[in-house]
Amino acid sequence: MTASREFDLEFLLKQRVPRAWAAMEPLFQARRLRQARRSCQVRDRDQDRLFDRVQRACLFVGQPRSGHSVLGALLNAHRNILISHNLDVLHYLRAGFEREELFHLILERERWLGKRGRRIGGYVYDLPGQWLGYHDELRVIGDKRAGSTSQHLSADPDLLKRFADRLGMPVIVIHHLRNPWDNISSLWTRADIRRGRSMPELVRWYFEMLEGALAAAARPQESVCVVRTYHEDMVRDPSMVLSPVLDALGVSSSPEYLDACRRFVHPGIRRTRDTAPWTDRLIEQVDERRRMFPPIARYSWDD
Repeated sequence: MTASREFDLEFLLKQRVPRAWAAMEPLFQARRLRQARRSCQVRDRDQDRLFDRVQRACLFVGQPRSGHSVLGALLNAHRNILISHNLDVLHYLRAGFEREELFHLILERERWLGKRGRRIGGYVYDLPGQWLGYHDELRVIGDKRAGSTSQHLSADPDLLKRFADRLGMPVIVIHHLRNPWDNISSLWTRADIRRGRSMPELVRWYFEMLEGALAAAARPQESVCVVRTYHEDMVRDPSMVLSPVLDALGVSSSPEYLDACRRFVHPGIRRTRDTAPWTDRLIEQVDERRRMFPPIARYSWDD
């Protein structure tokens, strides 16, 4: 089975039979590990030279459906940045993969997405005229898998330092946030993510992931820098979000790149909270918990 067909099968199982997928997921994970080890064993060692000038690594933390995929695509379109889509690189770190092997898996995941036409879940993450698939003088490499990364760090807060030590370079962590009511509602609309959870259960899950992301970000670590960004700011003006991120990553931007990013980002902010079965009590519960977390204190139901 090809990687593309296996991904489609996983996506179908998550969407149509989430309970069956919950039982089968460990089997798919074990299969992916075996495939990754084989891929690393037969990789072209000459491609390792692509990573000679890489100076920083990049990870995302936070909750699924927060807008990470859009920001990841914008960064991946930069000529000096390579960001894979949902590889879950910390899973492979915990499995014992070495620096060059992790870089190889990130590159292979990016090539896999290119072969799919950069189409995921009905969306196309392509910026014509930019550097997607044609990176020049790579300086930054990373992975966009915020939800799983947050769960890894919640279980093992020292994992970020181990990642930086394994790669031998600083790690820039991007914590991308969205209005919590919209974020939770968007989780509700995706059966593969919801997996039978009720709205109160999704609220608890959202805050568990938020706590994991914030706990990891709060640990003082010399080799780790955290940059916090907001989805609504990115929609209004992508350069407002990209500028501090690119500065932290140590790369510059061109006017052509920023213009392409503005054209790619849809200018409207979707109120997905209007599509989910919220009750007054549940709205109040989120509001009460929101006040306990300064990074999302800016939000309200009426935004």
